Amino acid sequence: MRNLLVILIIAISMCSIISCSKNRTNTDNIDEYHFPIKPGTEEWKSFTSHDEMLQACQIPEDILKGMSTVELIETVLNYPLSKDIIAYNTPQGGINSQIKQFNGLSELLKRTDAKEKLLDKYQEINSLEGENSFKLSYLICILSQDDIISHLSENELSTLLKEGNNKLSKKQESNEPVSSNIKYTVWLMGKAMRQKNFTPFVEKIQEDKILQQFLDDGFIVDDEVIEEIELYVGKCLSAK
Repeated sequence: MRNLLVILIIAISMCSIISCSKNRTNTDNIDEYHFPIKPGTEEWKSFTSHDEMLQACQIPEDILKGMSTVELIETVLNYPLSKDIIAYNTPQGGINSQIKQFNGLSELLKRTDAKEKLLDKYQEINSLEGENSFKLSYLICILSQDDIISHLSENELSTLLKEGNNKLSKKQESNEPVSSNIKYTVWLMGKAMRQKNFTPFVEKIQEDKILQQFLDDGFIVDDEVIEEIELYVGKCLSAK
């Protein structure tokens, strides 16, 4: 009888351990994919071509398909080759290239819940400077994609405009020169107003080829476009 009781206690203990282990595993799995080979590692230093770097940064398909959208966003924002977009003539050209080259980004743009998760992340990143600076620029470029912005609701577009406007206001209070973050933010807000079909802005686009080109490719040729879009954002946010 005593032996039976001991066995029963051990069995219950084992079940508890297994249960706790499962719970810990579920919690621990909420994490992004950590690229095993990245700049600074010996393997990375041994690469002799950009193609080798691209291949090393692909996410294994079984892991990719099992990731939540939140995990995937964190992974994409930590993509070792994200700064490659700077090498292209336009931000849109850079993103187009990475959609073809990086399976993480192409998968993210297919996710039906990507729009709200990306918007949540955009609101979460408060600083335009420091380690978040380029990460924010990259996030803005992804948010600016038609596959994302065309699926935002009216309320989500308004939220995006308010958040972008707040970020710009904080940046401008520092009296620092125009940075890529400001340009990308203005690009995003312009595309949001166009998607929102804000009539005064849509009419302005139709008569202004420079503005139209900026919204299409993200490349700014005249800093006056920044002030112009900011002006329309103010009007859009104050409109009933």
